[in-house]
Amino acid sequence: FVEPDIMREKLFNVFRFRGVGDPSVHKDENDYRLLANYTSCFLGLADTLRRAKQYQEAIGVAKRVSELLPYDWRPYAYLLQLYAESEQPEDSVQQLLKRAEEVVQKSKVLAEEQFIERLYFNLGYAYKQRGKTQKAIDSMIKILSINKNFRPALEALIGIYYAERDKENLTKLLETWVENNPEDAQTMTMLNQLKSPDFEFMEKPPQP
Repeated sequence: FVEPDIMREKLFNVFRFRGVGDPSVHKDENDYRLLANYTSCFLGLADTLRRAKQYQEAIGVAKRVSELLPYDWRPYAYLLQLYAESEQPEDSVQQLLKRAEEVVQKSKVLAEEQFIERLYFNLGYAYKQRGKTQKAIDSMIKILSINKNFRPALEALIGIYYAERDKENLTKLLETWVENNPEDAQTMTMLNQLKSPDFEFMEKPPQP
């Protein structure tokens, strides 16, 4: 629901954003949260461009809001997705990821739980969509090394291993998850089914 020409004109040529990124201008927590609405505007335009396969322009829009609001992690999460989808060089992806982690670790505003995990999740999801399965797996495993109960990463890995009929890695994944999350009865049931002698892969994995 974005008209890109109008939105681009407003964000880049009309609105000045004076004081938005100026640290000498006092802002309290409520101000920061209100300013974050600008992120949504820029990323709405970037996503419209992404869906039109205009990746370089989408990257430019996301970079612009990361400069305006350097404490907001969301532009970096989106940039990681754009970099992976548009097949930017791997060293560029890793440099961006390092910068994103620094922003998240230093930021004391717009605090949200599981932001580092979401950086890697966006990256892994984009790799998965591009068919770069091992890179997607590496990203999801990295998430679980940071947060042992980040369920979206579990579900993404289950989907990958199930599609590849990789019973060995799927079993190891579920065993580790159940060990770290012993209250998860659904995943325990799935693990028991997997270990059953008459187990057979279905077309789609059951929901854990």
